[in-house]
Amino acid sequence: MSSSAATAAAIQYPAVRRDEDFVENLHGVEVRDPYRWLEDPHSEETKAFVDAQNIISKKFIESYPSREPFKKRMTELFNFEKYSTPFVYGNRIFYFHNTGLQSQDVLYVMDGPDAEPRVLLDLNTFSEDGTVSMNTFSISEDGEWLAYGVSSGGSDWVTVRVRSVAPGQVEDHPDGQIEWVKFSYLSWTHDHKGFFYSVRQSPRISPEKIAINGGSNGGLLVGAAVTQRPDLYGAAVADVGVLDMLRFHKFTIGHFWMSDYGCPDKEEDFQYLYKYSPYHNIRIAPGQRFPSVMVTTGDHDDRVVPLHSHKFIAALQHALENAGTQGSDIRHGPAIARIETRAGHGAGKPTMMIIDETCDRFAFIAKALDLTYHE
Repeated sequence: MSSSAATAAAIQYPAVRRDEDFVENLHGVEVRDPYRWLEDPHSEETKAFVDAQNIISKKFIESYPSREPFKKRMTELFNFEKYSTPFVYGNRIFYFHNTGLQSQDVLYVMDGPDAEPRVLLDLNTFSEDGTVSMNTFSISEDGEWLAYGVSSGGSDWVTVRVRSVAPGQVEDHPDGQIEWVKFSYLSWTHDHKGFFYSVRQSPRISPEKIAINGGSNGGLLVGAAVTQRPDLYGAAVADVGVLDMLRFHKFTIGHFWMSDYGCPDKEEDFQYLYKYSPYHNIRIAPGQRFPSVMVTTGDHDDRVVPLHSHKFIAALQHALENAGTQGSDIRHGPAIARIETRAGHGAGKPTMMIIDETCDRFAFIAKALDLTYHE
């Protein structure tokens, strides 16, 4: 037995309430959804679920002895001075700069080719944890005005603000704030008086040494892969994945994805979606080897809402424990969730949050596959 499997056997998954009575009849098919309650991200029960899952995942990941060397190396790789390509509006030159480990890039402006750079906008001053970021921006053609969208905690919802580029102007225009903007570009009018917005597997490699990872739509691919062919992988990480294919269209912008996936409300599409929806196809067969699984999400993800990851990991933990109590000869690693707080689908994450997330992903895979880190 591998060390990860031995560790998994020792993990006591938290008790998660299952509503066995929640059944829907969808196009003549009885579909159980015992974790429907996890769709409410603000309920105290869901918050307790998140805390309990993070305790387990943190303990497992931090038990890997090379997690800190991972972090040290990743920090070294991130810690270099970064400049964007300069861009010109009017007589002014603009560019972004990061000293190395700043959470967010700083926007600088020069009032001419020979002028000294000055800070125009530093999002690092907007929050102590660095989770406030600039989602979009636009500078007027004459270089006099900046319109920019601020996202908090990785949310796709943006507050648009306006700031004068003139020297000495360090405050936003009091009448230029627009809230609840989403998936919108900003574009100044030509007269500078306003802006538009709108809203196959190698025979030489053992499956026990193969890891797969994907995010968002790639997270769906990982979920489908491990539920259909768990024997092919040693570890799987699904980041912010779409995992409930029968209800994705009911939350935030999910209805826009029906052109890709189909509509669960249509019987023909439902029959197809139900066959591969990861959340609905978790089955542990006797004698089956199941990979170590980690799902990751952000509690502020309003693109692929966290309920996908919550429901999937709750169902998987239940299936693994239930198979064990019924005497099934299954070999599996842990099934854990890493749930980032004050984070969304990925955009705007502070530098150290990215480093920590990357280190945890590497540490999880390395520990699950019994790999040794070499400097």
